[in-house]
Parts: sequence; C-alpha cells; structure tokens
Amino acid sequence: MQRQLLALVRLTFVDPRKMVDMLRVYAPGTNVLFQLAVIVVSFGVIINWVSVQLHPSDVTSFIDDLSANPILFAIIQLMALMISAILIFVLGRFFGGFASFEQSFSVSIWLSFCSVVVMVPIVLVSLVSTTLAGLINLGVSFYIVWLFVVFIQHIHGFSSPWKTAAGLVLTFFAIVFIMSFIMVFIGLTVEGP
Repeated sequence: MQRQLLALVRLTFVDPRKMVDMLRVYAPGTNVLFQLAVIVVSFGVIINWVSVQLHPSDVTSFIDDLSANPILFAIIQLMALMISAILIFVLGRFFGGFASFEQSFSVSIWLSFCSVVVMVPIVLVSLVSTTLAGLINLGVSFYIVWLFVVFIQHIHGFSSPWKTAAGLVLTFFAIVFIMSFIMVFIGLTVEGP
C-alpha cells in the first residue's frame, strides 16, 4: 500500500491531470473525506513538531507557539483545509465550474497529503543543511501552488490557467481573512515584539 501511495504522489508531480482524473472517479463521501483529512492533518502536525524540535529557535514564532499545542494546531489546520475545500467548490461553481464538493475536498486533501509526504525528506535534508532544506521547501511550495492551479482548472473544467490562478489567489486571501477572524474570535492572536 505504501508503494501505491508513493506511486500516486509521483504521478501527481509528473502527470497531475491524470491524477485529477483518478480523483474525479474516486470521490468518496464526505464522512470518509473528513476522516482522511484528519489523518493528513495529523501527519502534518507530527512532521511539523519534529521539525520544530530538531531546529529550535531563540525567536518564537506563531507556528512555534502552535506547535507547542498540537491539538490546537491540528484543529486550525483542519479548519483551513475545510475552508479551502468549501471556497474551491463555491468559487469554482460561481465562475462556471462543475466540480462537486467531494471532488473539491478530495483535491485539497490529496495535495495536502502530497505536501506532507514531501516534507519528510525535507526534514531529513534539514539535518544536513537547513539552507538547502529551505531552498527545497521554497521550490516545492511553488510547485504545490502550481499543482493547485492545475488540479482546480482540471476538476472544474476551466480553460484558462491564469483565471484559475487569480481565483486561487482570491481563495488564499479569503482563507487568511476567515481564519484570522476565527482565531481572533477564539482568542488566538499574533503578538508583536
């Protein structure tokens, strides 16, 4: 099973359109997708915690503070994943796309899973060189954004990657706004120096 998952991750990076077709065919119900989201977020929180423990910093950041409370960090990441799926669905439909919520949610979960899988070797590289790991992480982050554009474009049936990228930027700002509002509402704020 691990080899199959790694083969699918490889397929995502090599031929993303084919992977989108596979996700479109296999779009389980919302309950199963939510369980998968919890698993992916849990692995992401664990990898982030390991990374913070391997490279403690004198200056604590908001992410470091959240890493100290992994359950809260997981809840915030899960909310961000859910909000992104909802926005991909709603904005996609608003602009004439035809993907279902389950398909939009599966795209968000799958690309989050791919990000988590790629973070494992990056954390291992950070043991040798944090600079190299940072550069790899930056490159992978740009590639993941491009994959989001390709996945959303293909799953909704959009013709223009530029319009899809503009919609993704709009989605990003909406997520930041909504998550900031929620975090202030529950009492989490980023304090300045």
